[in-house]
Amino acid sequence: MIFQNLFVCSTNVTFKTPKILYYCYAEFLKKTGEKLFEEPIVSYKYGPVVESVFNKFTVHGSSVIDYQEDESFIIKPNEVVATPSFIKLSLSEHGLVATECILSVLSEYGQEKPFNLVRKTHKVGGPWQRVYREGFNREITDDLIISYHDIVK
Repeated sequence: MIFQNLFVCSTNVTFKTPKILYYCYAEFLKKTGEKLFEEPIVSYKYGPVVESVFNKFTVHGSSVIDYQEDESFIIKPNEVVATPSFIKLSLSEHGLVATECILSVLSEYGQEKPFNLVRKTHKVGGPWQRVYREGFNREITDDLIISYHDIVK
């Protein structure tokens, strides 16, 4: 859950968080061939989600999530600040690659409006579009993500 909490802190919008999380997972998977986390990506009406994250934060609707980590870690002399979650992630197996993927995704998609991300993830031929069926929350497999993620970038 460390990884998922990192994105909640970064994006602060529950509708947007699942899409950012999907993009990070997909980028890491394409780069390493490994899962970034064990929970599957699932196709919901408005895009790919990690169900535990969606269920935990859906009560916030489109509101800003009031989430603060208890402490931060400051590295001087350049005053680099990192949260405990970010440090734990960076020190984990594949941590540097994961961190690179996260920062890349946040740079590319962090300022996007939520419905722009919906349009991107819903592109014809993309992983979400290939599995979504109304009323069914179906898993988007890693094979589909590897094969078709570039369509929704």
